[in-house]
Amino acid sequence: MKLVWVAAVFAALCAWGQAPAYKAPEATYSVEPHESGQGVTGAFEGWFKNADGTFSLLLGYYNRNTKEELEIPIGSGNSIEPGGPDRGQPTHFLTGRQWGTFTITVPADFGGKQLAWTLTANGQTNVIPLSLNSLWEVSPFKEEGIGNTPPFLSFDKSGPSLQGPKPLVTAMTATVGGPLPLDVWVSDDAKVAQGAEPPRTPPVTLTWSQFRGPAKVAFADARPSVMKDDWNPAAVYSGHASTTATFSAPGDYVLHLTVNDWSGDGGRGFQCCWSNGEVKVTVKASTASAAPYTDQFIRVNGLRLHYLDWGNPGKPPFIMLHGIARVAHQFDHLAPEFRADYHVMAIDIRGHGDSDWSPEGAYLVQDYAKDLEAFINQLDLDNVTLLGNSTGGRVVQVYAGLHPERVARLISEDVGPERTNEIASAFTRQVEREANGWASEDELVGSLERGNPKTPEEILRAYAHFGSKRREDGRIVWKRDPNLAKGFVPTELWEYVGEITCPTIYILGGESRIVPPETQEKLKSTIPGVQIVVMPGLGHYPDQESTAEFLNIVRRFLAESSGSQYSAYR
Repeated sequence: MKLVWVAAVFAALCAWGQAPAYKAPEATYSVEPHESGQGVTGAFEGWFKNADGTFSLLLGYYNRNTKEELEIPIGSGNSIEPGGPDRGQPTHFLTGRQWGTFTITVPADFGGKQLAWTLTANGQTNVIPLSLNSLWEVSPFKEEGIGNTPPFLSFDKSGPSLQGPKPLVTAMTATVGGPLPLDVWVSDDAKVAQGAEPPRTPPVTLTWSQFRGPAKVAFADARPSVMKDDWNPAAVYSGHASTTATFSAPGDYVLHLTVNDWSGDGGRGFQCCWSNGEVKVTVKASTASAAPYTDQFIRVNGLRLHYLDWGNPGKPPFIMLHGIARVAHQFDHLAPEFRADYHVMAIDIRGHGDSDWSPEGAYLVQDYAKDLEAFINQLDLDNVTLLGNSTGGRVVQVYAGLHPERVARLISEDVGPERTNEIASAFTRQVEREANGWASEDELVGSLERGNPKTPEEILRAYAHFGSKRREDGRIVWKRDPNLAKGFVPTELWEYVGEITCPTIYILGGESRIVPPETQEKLKSTIPGVQIVVMPGLGHYPDQESTAEFLNIVRRFLAESSGSQYSAYR
């Protein structure tokens, strides 16, 4: 049965003549959406019978604010009675309409009784009744029209799986500030109407969100891409997705996972077919007393270079190099992930961030490579792992070709040996476009968000904060030499790439065109044993757009190329 809740229906339902055991308070409603200041209305999606004879009430909600997420703690302002006030409902409310986020189990003899969910936010109280009225029976496990069923989900590839709105629940522990890996395996029947063409979107999509918790949760990617993984051979489609969650305060949290098939959010109003998951997380305070990194400076080739040192100098060196439009702090979300096993350093390459500008305007890839060479020599580093994004990736390719004896592993992120005139011209236009800067750091972050819609705000904000400065006239401008564009010219580096001998991986964004298929094929025939991994749906910064999956790829590469189990898997 197709069920869609509106405020008028909520009000009408309050008048049902079913002799409820609980009298709901009067409700007030606001129907116009606003950015903030509005209330939240619960949404009764219907009920279904369980195999043991009990019944499940299916609920969602509608937050009428378009930008204001709300915290409504359990109590008089967020209660389900009788038997509450806590019946497993959310305390963190996302904006807009959220379908079937939780269920309430009632006994087999519930009969004509009622519950009522009261929500008070921004001075507005809304109440909805919940009952087993026959009009509201739903079928969340099978859409009768085409026989579609919800996706299966599992938090462990070899563990239990579940489908439908009653959530699969698992428990984890985390530390404040430490990213918590979240892995999920999914499968689906990939059903479409008879004779219809399958949509071009993936058969299964995931959305992580905060359900409860004392402070804001930051997801590296709340909608991680599902990578094909045949973990369930009985399914038409199966896959695996990863992300991380970071917590800013200790306490008990609940994370919510919605797994949709092609029927989409709310099953197009049919109350089928999606599945829910819950992760209960106990977050402890961090015991780390030292700063995560120290700012260091070194003089090479007449220039003072700034770099971030993440500690552990007794471990194998791991150097990270950013791209032409970024700074060393680009890797703040990655470097801590390898700190336990490596001496991680991220360099502001010349002309960027807090490093010196070249008086001669020497900004060719080879100039950056000479700086890296001097850096490694002065610090007497050997057996080095190199990771570079964009221009940084070109630099590490050149260095690995010039000094194969000193490089243990090479990771190039979305860049190959070639830079076309089109790419070079695009950066020149960008420099001209950004010459006048921005009125504030917030305005700069907003500009970055428009250009990088898949990158979490906290990553862009760190880049904006550390990569910009205030000009004398008060405008915010980038901390980089405007002459950088003079060295950002068409480039071809095959002579260096042909000398690379270390284990090498190119991790590419599927929506990026910087390393086309013909270049990928040439790399395979040029570097012995090279790995090329394309991350579907991502752009030029896969490490930022899907951090957890990027980390999994890098960790797997490090483990395979070292011949031993990498510590993250222990």
